[in-house]
Amino acid sequence: MRNVDLIFSTVGILCCAANAERLISGPIQFDHYVVDSLFVSEGVGVADVDGDGKNDLYVGDYWYESPNPQMAGAWIRHPIHPAVGTNARAANGYYDPGRYSNCHGAFVADFNGDGWPDELVVPYHGDHPTWYENPKGSKTNSSWTAHVLGAGQGYSYGVEQSWFGDINGSGKKSLVTSNYGDNSWSYWTPDNAGNFVETKICPAGKGQYSYVFSHGMGVFDLDGDGKPDLVHSLGWYKQPANGTGAWVYTAANFLNATILQTDGGNAMSHMLPYDFNQDGKMDFISASSHGPGIWWVENLGNNAWKQNMINPVPFTNHALYQADLDGDGIPDVVGGKRKWAHSGSKGDQEPAELYWVKVTPGANPKFDYYVIKADHSGVGTQFQVADLDKDGFPDIVVSSKNGVQIYLQVPRATAIRRGSPSLPSPLKASMDRIDRANQGSFTFPAPGHEPGWFILNGRALPIPERAGLSGP
Repeated sequence: MRNVDLIFSTVGILCCAANAERLISGPIQFDHYVVDSLFVSEGVGVADVDGDGKNDLYVGDYWYESPNPQMAGAWIRHPIHPAVGTNARAANGYYDPGRYSNCHGAFVADFNGDGWPDELVVPYHGDHPTWYENPKGSKTNSSWTAHVLGAGQGYSYGVEQSWFGDINGSGKKSLVTSNYGDNSWSYWTPDNAGNFVETKICPAGKGQYSYVFSHGMGVFDLDGDGKPDLVHSLGWYKQPANGTGAWVYTAANFLNATILQTDGGNAMSHMLPYDFNQDGKMDFISASSHGPGIWWVENLGNNAWKQNMINPVPFTNHALYQADLDGDGIPDVVGGKRKWAHSGSKGDQEPAELYWVKVTPGANPKFDYYVIKADHSGVGTQFQVADLDKDGFPDIVVSSKNGVQIYLQVPRATAIRRGSPSLPSPLKASMDRIDRANQGSFTFPAPGHEPGWFILNGRALPIPERAGLSGP
Protein backbone atom coordinates (compact mmCIF):
# COMPACT_ATOMS: atom_id res chain seq x y z
CA MET A 1 0.00 0.00 0.00
CA ARG A 2 1.45 3.39 -0.93
CA ASN A 3 1.78 6.25 1.53
CA VAL A 4 -0.87 8.95 1.73
CA ASP A 5 -0.27 11.97 -0.51
CA LEU A 6 -0.99 15.38 1.00
CA ILE A 7 -2.33 18.16 -1.22
CA PHE A 8 -2.89 21.56 0.40
CA SER A 9 -6.06 23.40 -0.58
CA THR A 10 -8.07 26.38 0.60
CA VAL A 11 -10.57 24.28 2.49
CA GLY A 12 -8.21 21.80 4.09
CA ILE A 13 -5.86 18.99 3.23
CA LEU A 14 -6.76 16.37 0.68
CA CYS A 15 -5.71 12.95 1.98
CA CYS A 16 -5.59 10.42 -0.82
CA ALA A 17 -6.30 6.96 0.53
CA ALA A 18 -4.81 4.05 -1.35
CA ASN A 19 -6.75 1.15 -2.76
CA ALA A 20 -8.20 -1.27 -0.24
CA GLU A 21 -6.09 -3.99 1.31
CA ARG A 22 -8.24 -7.12 1.82
CA LEU A 23 -7.61 -8.71 5.22
CA ILE A 24 -8.89 -12.10 6.39
CA SER A 25 -9.43 -12.41 10.13
CA GLY A 26 -11.00 -15.76 11.00
CA PRO A 27 -14.63 -15.77 9.82
CA ILE A 28 -14.55 -12.05 8.94
CA GLN A 29 -12.91 -10.10 6.15
CA PHE A 30 -12.07 -6.41 6.13
CA ASP A 31 -11.14 -3.88 3.48
CA HIS A 32 -8.42 -1.72 5.01
CA TYR A 33 -7.86 1.92 4.00
CA VAL A 34 -5.35 4.47 5.27
CA VAL A 35 -7.13 7.81 5.56
CA ASP A 36 -3.99 9.63 6.74
CA SER A 37 -0.63 8.05 7.52
CA LEU A 38 0.53 10.75 9.97
CA PHE A 39 -0.21 11.29 13.68
CA VAL A 40 -3.16 13.59 14.44
CA SER A 41 -4.75 12.03 17.54
CA GLU A 42 -5.22 8.91 19.66
CA GLY A 43 -9.01 9.16 19.69
CA VAL A 44 -11.65 9.13 16.95
CA GLY A 45 -15.40 9.63 16.57
CA VAL A 46 -17.84 8.86 13.75
CA ALA A 47 -20.58 11.28 12.65
CA ASP A 48 -22.10 12.94 9.59
CA VAL A 49 -20.39 16.24 10.35
CA ASP A 50 -21.56 18.19 7.28
CA GLY A 51 -25.05 16.70 6.85
CA ASP A 52 -24.47 15.18 3.40
CA GLY A 53 -25.63 11.71 4.45
CA LYS A 54 -22.14 10.18 4.68
CA ASN A 55 -20.25 9.41 7.86
CA ASP A 56 -17.17 11.50 8.55
CA LEU A 57 -14.46 11.27 11.21
CA TYR A 58 -13.69 13.46 14.23
CA VAL A 59 -10.05 13.33 15.41
CA GLY A 60 -9.77 16.12 17.96
CA ASP A 61 -8.18 19.09 16.16
CA TYR A 62 -9.68 18.13 12.79
CA TRP A 63 -12.49 16.35 11.02
CA TYR A 64 -12.12 14.25 7.87
CA GLU A 65 -14.75 14.56 5.17
CA SER A 66 -15.58 11.19 3.63
CA PRO A 67 -15.16 10.84 -0.14
CA ASN A 68 -18.26 8.76 -0.96
CA PRO A 69 -20.64 6.22 0.62
CA GLN A 70 -18.10 3.44 -0.01
CA MET A 71 -15.42 5.38 1.94
CA ALA A 72 -12.86 4.74 -0.82
CA GLY A 73 -10.90 7.64 -2.27
CA ALA A 74 -9.64 11.01 -1.08
CA TRP A 75 -10.62 12.24 2.38
CA ILE A 76 -10.42 15.98 3.08
CA ARG A 77 -9.00 17.10 6.41
CA HIS A 78 -10.75 20.20 7.81
CA PRO A 79 -9.53 22.16 10.86
CA ILE A 80 -11.73 22.50 13.93
CA HIS A 81 -9.52 24.73 16.06
CA PRO A 82 -5.92 25.84 16.50
CA ALA A 83 -3.72 23.62 18.64
CA VAL A 84 -4.94 23.78 22.23
CA GLY A 85 -3.32 21.89 25.10
CA THR A 86 -0.02 20.66 26.46
CA ASN A 87 1.38 19.13 23.27
CA ALA A 88 2.53 21.22 20.30
CA ARG A 89 1.66 20.47 16.68
CA ALA A 90 4.20 20.77 13.91
CA ALA A 91 3.77 23.36 11.17
CA ASN A 92 2.07 20.79 8.95
CA GLY A 93 -0.62 20.22 11.59
CA TYR A 94 0.61 16.85 12.83
CA TYR A 95 2.08 15.68 16.13
CA ASP A 96 5.44 14.10 16.85
CA PRO A 97 4.76 10.32 17.20
CA GLY A 98 7.56 10.17 19.74
CA ARG A 99 5.38 12.27 22.04
CA TYR A 100 1.59 12.71 22.40
CA SER A 101 -1.39 14.54 20.93
CA ASN A 102 -4.01 16.67 22.66
CA CYS A 103 -6.81 14.20 21.87
CA HIS A 104 -7.03 11.00 23.93
CA GLY A 105 -10.70 10.48 23.10
CA ALA A 106 -13.29 11.87 20.67
CA PHE A 107 -16.96 11.39 21.54
CA VAL A 108 -19.93 12.55 19.48
CA ALA A 109 -23.38 13.90 20.42
CA ASP A 110 -25.60 16.89 19.70
CA PHE A 111 -24.85 18.73 22.94
CA ASN A 112 -26.77 21.97 22.32
CA GLY A 113 -29.81 20.49 20.57
CA ASP A 114 -29.37 22.26 17.22
CA GLY A 115 -29.49 19.02 15.23
CA TRP A 116 -25.77 18.88 14.41
CA PRO A 117 -23.27 16.37 15.87
CA ASP A 118 -20.66 18.05 18.06
CA GLU A 119 -17.30 16.71 19.26
CA LEU A 120 -16.24 16.15 22.88
CA VAL A 121 -12.46 15.86 23.20
CA VAL A 122 -10.85 14.04 26.12
CA PRO A 123 -7.47 15.75 26.49
CA TYR A 124 -3.93 14.96 27.48
CA HIS A 125 -3.35 14.61 31.22
CA GLY A 126 -3.79 17.76 33.25
CA ASP A 127 -5.90 19.54 30.62
CA HIS A 128 -9.66 20.12 30.47
CA PRO A 129 -12.16 18.10 28.40
CA THR A 130 -13.72 20.42 25.82
CA TRP A 131 -16.63 20.14 23.44
CA TYR A 132 -16.56 21.90 20.09
CA GLU A 133 -19.77 23.26 18.60
CA ASN A 134 -20.42 22.09 15.05
CA PRO A 135 -20.92 25.24 12.91
CA LYS A 136 -23.93 23.61 11.24
CA GLY A 137 -21.83 21.70 8.73
CA SER A 138 -19.69 24.60 7.54
CA LYS A 139 -16.52 23.52 5.77
CA THR A 140 -14.86 26.93 5.94
CA ASN A 141 -15.05 27.61 9.69
CA SER A 142 -11.61 26.73 11.08
CA SER A 143 -12.21 27.84 14.67
CA TRP A 144 -15.25 26.18 16.17
CA THR A 145 -16.73 27.56 19.40
CA ALA A 146 -15.09 25.77 22.35
CA HIS A 147 -16.89 24.92 25.60
CA VAL A 148 -14.47 23.91 28.36
CA LEU A 149 -15.64 21.50 31.07
CA GLY A 150 -14.64 22.57 34.57
CA ALA A 151 -13.12 25.88 33.46
CA GLY A 152 -11.72 27.72 36.46
CA GLN A 153 -12.44 24.82 38.80
CA GLY A 154 -8.97 23.29 39.04
CA TYR A 155 -9.97 20.31 36.91
CA SER A 156 -7.17 18.04 35.65
CA TYR A 157 -7.96 14.97 33.55
CA GLY A 158 -6.45 11.88 35.17
CA VAL A 159 -7.34 8.29 34.27
CA GLU A 160 -6.13 7.15 30.84
CA GLN A 161 -9.45 5.53 29.90
CA SER A 162 -12.74 7.42 29.77
CA TRP A 163 -16.35 6.35 29.35
CA PHE A 164 -19.17 8.17 27.55
CA GLY A 165 -22.74 6.93 27.97
CA ASP A 166 -25.93 7.11 30.01
CA ILE A 167 -24.81 6.45 33.58
CA ASN A 168 -27.85 7.76 35.47
CA GLY A 169 -30.82 6.74 33.31
CA SER A 170 -31.46 10.31 32.16
CA GLY A 171 -31.30 9.42 28.48
CA LYS A 172 -28.30 11.72 28.07
CA LYS A 173 -24.73 10.58 27.68
CA SER A 174 -22.26 11.65 30.34
CA LEU A 175 -18.47 11.74 30.38
CA VAL A 176 -17.11 9.68 33.28
CA THR A 177 -13.52 10.30 34.31
CA SER A 178 -11.23 11.12 37.20
CA ASN A 179 -9.99 14.52 38.33
CA TYR A 180 -6.56 14.38 39.85
CA GLY A 181 -6.77 18.13 40.49
CA ASP A 182 -8.96 17.46 43.52
CA ASN A 183 -8.53 13.66 43.77
CA SER A 184 -12.07 12.61 42.85
CA TRP A 185 -14.23 10.73 40.34
CA SER A 186 -17.19 12.38 38.65
CA TYR A 187 -19.43 12.41 35.62
CA TRP A 188 -20.35 15.38 33.47
CA THR A 189 -23.82 15.62 31.87
CA PRO A 190 -24.95 18.30 29.39
CA ASP A 191 -28.17 20.24 29.85
CA ASN A 192 -30.32 21.18 26.84
CA ALA A 193 -28.09 24.16 26.06
CA GLY A 194 -24.87 22.18 26.15
CA ASN A 195 -23.72 23.29 29.59
CA PHE A 196 -22.03 20.35 31.31
CA VAL A 197 -22.86 19.83 34.98
CA GLU A 198 -20.48 17.84 37.16
CA THR A 199 -21.82 15.19 39.55
CA LYS A 200 -19.32 13.87 42.07
CA ILE A 201 -19.11 10.11 42.47
CA CYS A 202 -16.90 10.64 45.49
CA PRO A 203 -16.04 13.84 47.37
CA ALA A 204 -12.91 15.81 46.58
CA GLY A 205 -9.89 14.32 48.27
CA LYS A 206 -11.52 10.88 48.59
CA GLY A 207 -10.94 9.40 45.15
CA GLN A 208 -9.56 5.89 45.00
CA TYR A 209 -7.12 5.37 42.08
CA SER A 210 -8.05 8.76 40.60
CA TYR A 211 -4.56 10.17 40.21
CA VAL A 212 -2.84 11.13 36.98
CA PHE A 213 -1.74 8.28 34.68
CA SER A 214 -3.99 5.72 36.41
CA HIS A 215 -5.27 2.93 34.15
CA GLY A 216 -8.34 0.74 33.90
CA MET A 217 -11.99 1.76 33.99
CA GLY A 218 -15.46 0.56 33.08
CA VAL A 219 -19.04 1.57 33.81
CA PHE A 220 -21.48 -1.32 34.15
CA ASP A 221 -23.82 -3.05 36.59
CA LEU A 222 -21.32 -5.13 38.54
CA ASP A 223 -23.60 -6.12 41.44
CA GLY A 224 -26.79 -6.87 39.48
CA ASP A 225 -29.03 -4.16 40.98
CA GLY A 226 -29.88 -2.64 37.60
CA LYS A 227 -27.73 0.49 37.97
CA PRO A 228 -24.35 1.08 36.36
CA ASP A 229 -21.42 1.17 38.76
CA LEU A 230 -17.96 2.70 38.29
CA VAL A 231 -15.32 -0.03 38.17
CA HIS A 232 -11.57 0.56 38.07
CA SER A 233 -8.44 -1.55 38.45
CA LEU A 234 -8.45 -1.58 42.25
CA GLY A 235 -12.17 -1.75 43.09
CA TRP A 236 -15.57 -0.26 42.36
CA TYR A 237 -18.05 2.44 43.35
CA LYS A 238 -21.65 1.30 43.77
CA GLN A 239 -24.26 3.71 42.44
CA PRO A 240 -26.85 4.61 45.11
CA ALA A 241 -30.32 3.16 44.67
CA ASN A 242 -32.04 6.53 44.35
CA GLY A 243 -29.37 7.92 42.01
CA THR A 244 -28.28 10.57 44.50
CA GLY A 245 -25.98 10.59 47.48
CA ALA A 246 -22.70 8.88 48.14
CA TRP A 247 -21.38 6.07 45.99
CA VAL A 248 -20.07 3.29 48.23
CA TYR A 249 -16.53 2.12 47.45
CA THR A 250 -15.36 -1.50 47.68
CA ALA A 251 -11.74 -2.50 47.14
CA ALA A 252 -11.26 -5.62 45.00
CA ASN A 253 -8.40 -7.88 43.90
CA PHE A 254 -9.47 -8.48 40.32
CA LEU A 255 -6.18 -9.91 39.10
CA ASN A 256 -4.07 -12.81 40.26
CA ALA A 257 -0.91 -10.69 40.18
CA THR A 258 -0.29 -7.36 41.87
CA ILE A 259 -1.73 -4.49 39.85
CA LEU A 260 1.08 -2.14 38.97
CA GLN A 261 0.12 1.52 39.10
CA THR A 262 2.89 2.77 36.82
CA ASP A 263 3.81 1.73 33.27
CA GLY A 264 4.47 -1.83 34.38
CA GLY A 265 2.74 -5.09 33.71
CA ASN A 266 -0.86 -5.44 34.77
CA ALA A 267 -2.51 -2.01 34.95
CA MET A 268 -5.75 -2.58 33.05
CA SER A 269 -7.29 -0.89 30.02
CA HIS A 270 -11.03 -0.63 29.32
CA MET A 271 -13.11 -3.08 31.38
CA LEU A 272 -15.95 -4.58 29.31
CA PRO A 273 -18.82 -6.50 30.95
CA TYR A 274 -20.58 -9.76 30.11
CA ASP A 275 -21.74 -12.86 32.00
CA PHE A 276 -19.35 -15.12 30.12
CA ASN A 277 -19.99 -18.33 32.05
CA GLN A 278 -23.75 -17.73 32.25
CA ASP A 279 -23.95 -18.12 36.03
CA GLY A 280 -25.96 -14.94 36.59
CA LYS A 281 -23.03 -12.84 37.84
CA MET A 282 -21.34 -10.08 35.86
CA ASP A 283 -17.81 -10.80 34.66
CA PHE A 284 -15.61 -8.56 32.51
CA ILE A 285 -12.81 -8.58 29.94
CA SER A 286 -9.79 -6.32 30.18
CA ALA A 287 -6.13 -6.24 29.15
CA SER A 288 -2.80 -4.75 30.16
CA SER A 289 -2.28 -1.12 29.15
CA HIS A 290 1.51 -1.25 29.42
CA GLY A 291 2.31 -4.94 29.65
CA PRO A 292 1.31 -8.21 27.97
CA GLY A 293 -1.98 -10.06 28.00
CA ILE A 294 -5.74 -9.95 27.56
CA TRP A 295 -7.97 -11.81 30.03
CA TRP A 296 -11.45 -12.24 31.42
CA VAL A 297 -12.17 -11.80 35.11
CA GLU A 298 -14.69 -14.24 36.58
CA ASN A 299 -17.04 -13.02 39.28
CA LEU A 300 -17.04 -15.77 41.93
CA GLY A 301 -19.39 -13.88 44.26
CA ASN A 302 -18.78 -12.22 47.62
CA ASN A 303 -16.12 -9.94 46.09
CA ALA A 304 -13.98 -12.90 45.00
CA TRP A 305 -12.48 -12.84 41.49
CA LYS A 306 -10.52 -15.11 39.18
CA GLN A 307 -8.34 -13.90 36.32
CA ASN A 308 -8.51 -16.18 33.24
CA MET A 309 -5.93 -15.54 30.52
CA ILE A 310 -7.24 -15.36 26.94
CA ASN A 311 -3.91 -14.56 25.27
CA PRO A 312 -0.71 -13.65 27.14
CA VAL A 313 1.09 -12.28 24.07
CA PRO A 314 -0.47 -8.95 22.89
CA PHE A 315 1.37 -6.00 24.42
CA THR A 316 0.31 -2.49 25.48
CA ASN A 317 -3.41 -3.06 24.88
CA HIS A 318 -4.31 0.49 25.82
CA ALA A 319 -7.88 0.51 24.47
CA LEU A 320 -10.62 -2.09 23.98
CA TYR A 321 -14.08 -1.88 22.41
CA GLN A 322 -17.08 -4.18 22.79
CA ALA A 323 -19.29 -4.88 19.75
CA ASP A 324 -20.98 -7.78 17.99
CA LEU A 325 -18.65 -8.05 15.00
CA ASP A 326 -19.90 -11.34 13.54
CA GLY A 327 -23.65 -10.84 13.95
CA ASP A 328 -24.35 -13.77 16.29
CA GLY A 329 -25.93 -11.57 18.95
CA ILE A 330 -22.99 -11.91 21.37
CA PRO A 331 -20.72 -8.89 21.96
CA ASP A 332 -17.15 -9.52 20.88
CA VAL A 333 -14.05 -7.50 21.80
CA VAL A 334 -11.74 -5.47 19.55
CA GLY A 335 -8.32 -4.35 20.75
CA GLY A 336 -4.80 -3.55 19.73
CA LYS A 337 -1.37 -2.33 20.69
CA ARG A 338 -0.83 1.36 21.34
CA LYS A 339 2.30 2.30 19.41
CA TRP A 340 4.97 4.02 21.53
CA ALA A 341 2.69 4.26 24.52
CA HIS A 342 5.76 5.26 26.52
CA SER A 343 8.52 5.90 24.04
CA GLY A 344 11.50 3.70 24.83
CA SER A 345 9.82 1.48 27.42
CA LYS A 346 9.36 -2.27 27.21
CA GLY A 347 7.14 -3.42 24.37
CA ASP A 348 7.23 -0.17 22.43
CA GLN A 349 9.06 -1.70 19.47
CA GLU A 350 6.78 -4.72 19.11
CA PRO A 351 4.40 -4.82 16.11
CA ALA A 352 1.35 -2.55 16.40
CA GLU A 353 -1.27 -5.28 16.03
CA LEU A 354 -5.04 -4.94 15.68
CA TYR A 355 -7.16 -7.94 16.76
CA TRP A 356 -10.59 -9.12 17.79
CA VAL A 357 -11.80 -11.81 20.18
CA LYS A 358 -14.88 -13.85 19.31
CA VAL A 359 -16.82 -14.60 22.47
CA THR A 360 -18.81 -17.81 22.92
CA PRO A 361 -20.43 -17.81 26.37
CA GLY A 362 -21.31 -20.93 28.33
CA ALA A 363 -20.35 -22.93 31.40
CA ASN A 364 -16.88 -23.12 29.85
CA PRO A 365 -16.74 -19.95 27.75
CA LYS A 366 -14.63 -19.89 24.62
CA PHE A 367 -12.55 -16.97 23.39
CA ASP A 368 -11.14 -17.14 19.85
CA TYR A 369 -8.36 -14.62 19.19
CA TYR A 370 -8.03 -13.36 15.60
CA VAL A 371 -5.44 -10.96 14.21
CA ILE A 372 -6.90 -8.33 11.87
CA LYS A 373 -3.63 -6.61 10.93
CA ALA A 374 -0.30 -7.78 12.31
CA ASP A 375 1.55 -4.44 12.25
CA HIS A 376 1.41 -0.75 11.27
CA SER A 377 -2.00 -0.33 12.86
CA GLY A 378 -2.85 -0.86 16.51
CA VAL A 379 -5.02 1.60 18.43
CA GLY A 380 -4.69 4.83 20.34
CA THR A 381 -6.27 5.49 23.72
CA GLN A 382 -9.82 5.31 22.30
CA PHE A 383 -11.27 4.10 19.01
CA GLN A 384 -14.62 3.28 17.43
CA VAL A 385 -16.55 0.32 16.09
CA ALA A 386 -19.42 1.67 13.98
CA ASP A 387 -21.19 1.07 10.69
CA LEU A 388 -19.11 3.63 8.86
CA ASP A 389 -20.31 2.84 5.32
CA LYS A 390 -23.93 2.12 6.40
CA ASP A 391 -24.08 -1.37 4.90
CA GLY A 392 -25.39 -3.02 8.07
CA PHE A 393 -22.03 -4.37 9.27
CA PRO A 394 -19.85 -2.91 12.03
CA ASP A 395 -16.54 -1.46 10.88
CA ILE A 396 -13.44 -0.42 12.87
CA VAL A 397 -11.99 3.10 12.90
CA VAL A 398 -8.68 3.91 14.62
CA SER A 399 -6.52 6.99 15.01
CA SER A 400 -3.08 6.41 16.47
CA LYS A 401 0.61 7.16 15.99
CA ASN A 402 0.29 5.08 12.82
CA GLY A 403 -2.27 7.53 11.44
CA VAL A 404 -6.00 7.35 10.75
CA GLN A 405 -7.19 4.00 9.40
CA ILE A 406 -10.51 2.33 8.64
CA TYR A 407 -11.42 -1.35 8.41
CA LEU A 408 -14.64 -1.89 6.48
CA GLN A 409 -16.19 -5.26 7.15
CA VAL A 410 -16.95 -7.22 4.00
CA PRO A 411 -20.68 -8.15 4.06
CA ARG A 412 -21.37 -11.74 5.04
CA ALA A 413 -24.54 -13.79 4.71
CA THR A 414 -24.20 -15.23 8.20
CA ALA A 415 -24.35 -11.79 9.73
CA ILE A 416 -27.20 -10.56 7.53
CA ARG A 417 -29.18 -13.63 8.61
CA ARG A 418 -29.71 -12.06 12.01
CA GLY A 419 -32.72 -10.28 10.47
CA SER A 420 -34.50 -13.67 10.21
CA PRO A 421 -33.60 -15.64 13.36
CA SER A 422 -36.54 -18.02 12.92
CA LEU A 423 -35.17 -19.76 9.81
CA PRO A 424 -34.96 -23.56 10.17
CA SER A 425 -31.46 -24.80 11.03
CA PRO A 426 -31.04 -26.82 7.75
CA LEU A 427 -31.73 -23.62 5.81
CA LYS A 428 -29.24 -21.71 7.94
CA ALA A 429 -26.62 -24.39 7.30
CA SER A 430 -27.21 -24.13 3.58
CA MET A 431 -26.86 -20.35 3.73
CA ASP A 432 -23.56 -20.82 5.54
CA ARG A 433 -22.32 -22.87 2.58
CA ILE A 434 -23.50 -20.17 0.18
CA ASP A 435 -21.72 -17.57 2.25
CA ARG A 436 -18.41 -19.44 2.19
CA ALA A 437 -18.60 -19.92 -1.56
CA ASN A 438 -19.65 -16.34 -2.37
CA GLN A 439 -17.88 -14.12 0.15
CA GLY A 440 -19.20 -10.58 -0.01
CA SER A 441 -21.79 -11.20 -2.78
CA PHE A 442 -24.69 -12.65 -0.78
CA THR A 443 -27.48 -10.53 0.71
CA PHE A 444 -30.40 -11.87 2.75
CA PRO A 445 -33.16 -10.92 3.04
CA ALA A 446 -33.32 -9.39 -0.43
CA PRO A 447 -34.30 -5.70 -0.30
CA GLY A 448 -37.60 -5.07 -2.09
CA HIS A 449 -38.51 -8.77 -2.35
CA GLU A 450 -40.80 -11.08 -0.48
CA PRO A 451 -39.46 -13.04 2.52
CA GLY A 452 -37.38 -16.06 1.52
CA TRP A 453 -35.55 -14.34 -1.33
CA PHE A 454 -31.87 -13.39 -1.41
CA ILE A 455 -29.44 -11.63 -3.75
CA LEU A 456 -26.54 -13.68 -5.16
CA ASN A 457 -24.07 -11.93 -7.47
CA GLY A 458 -26.68 -9.29 -8.24
CA ARG A 459 -29.46 -11.78 -9.04
CA ALA A 460 -32.59 -12.20 -6.88
CA LEU A 461 -33.36 -15.86 -6.14
CA PRO A 462 -35.79 -17.68 -3.85
CA ILE A 463 -34.10 -19.70 -1.11
CA PRO A 464 -35.49 -23.12 -2.21
CA GLU A 465 -34.15 -22.70 -5.77
CA ARG A 466 -30.59 -22.00 -4.62
CA ALA A 467 -30.47 -24.16 -1.52
CA GLY A 468 -32.30 -27.19 -2.82
CA LEU A 469 -34.65 -27.11 0.17
CA SER A 470 -38.33 -26.69 0.68
CA GLY A 471 -39.37 -23.20 1.74
CA PRO A 472 -39.56 -22.13 5.38
